[in-house]
Parts: sequence; structure tokens; C-alpha cells
Amino acid sequence: MKNIMQYEIINDLRLIIEYYNGEFHIDELIHFKEGVGEDSNYNPEYNIIHDFGESHFGVEFSDIKMYVDFLLRNSCHVGKRKVTMITSTPNQVVTAMGFEMQKQNLPVESKVTSTFDAAASFVELSEEAHREIEKRINKMKTARQYNL
Repeated sequence: MKNIMQYEIINDLRLIIEYYNGEFHIDELIHFKEGVGEDSNYNPEYNIIHDFGESHFGVEFSDIKMYVDFLLRNSCHVGKRKVTMITSTPNQVVTAMGFEMQKQNLPVESKVTSTFDAAASFVELSEEAHREIEKRINKMKTARQYNL
């Protein structure tokens, strides 16, 4: 199965949702984030929900520092916002917690969660927006099932 990274920018909610499926290394993640940052609707102050639940990271602790350094060198990717990472495996938790530990110089408030409900609460989605975003993420997951 091939790696899938998808995102959607929802301007009216000031939110970016990202979905990952497959095994990723730091260079792939950086390349993906560069692409997201080049989107004409991208805003570095929009909150982000990362759904890592169906992914595996081949990432070392030093790689996480490389990712944070990438963000610090590219200020167009950095803004005051909330970032939450939905995880379901120990590998994902360790990677997400590594980011938490390395992000001291970023104006980002972050939280690792294991459910979409906790992620939606952290970025303060209304109940209506919560249901809509959950549908959009599920649509991303369903679309990947048909991606051959």
C-alpha cells in the first residue's frame, strides 16, 4: 500500500485537517508540509488537527529536531495556533511527544490525543463544526480505501 497524506483547509473555521496513512520518514513529512504551506488558502495561524491514527513513523528523535528546525527556518509555516495530534499506537505517541518536547521556540500550543473528540475539544470546535470536521476526516479515510 502506498503512503497517503491529505489535507483540507477550512477557512471559515480557521482550521487545517491532515490525514496520514502509511509509513513516513521525516523528509516526506517536511515535503508535505512545504506543499501545505504553498496552498493559497494556507494561514500559519489556523489551528491544525493531524490524524496519525493509520500511520507509522520511521522517525528518530533527531529527526523531530530536524522538523522543528525546518519550521523555525521557514517562518511562513509558523504562527500562534493550536495543534493536536490524534494517535493510536505507541510509535505515534512517542513521535508526537517528541515534537512536544522539541517545540520550545515555536508559538504553538500542542496536545497529543487518542480520540477525535479530544482533538476537537482542544481546538475548540463547536458541536456542529465537530460533526462536520469528523465527516470530512472520515471521507479522507474512505477515499484512501479506493486509492489504488
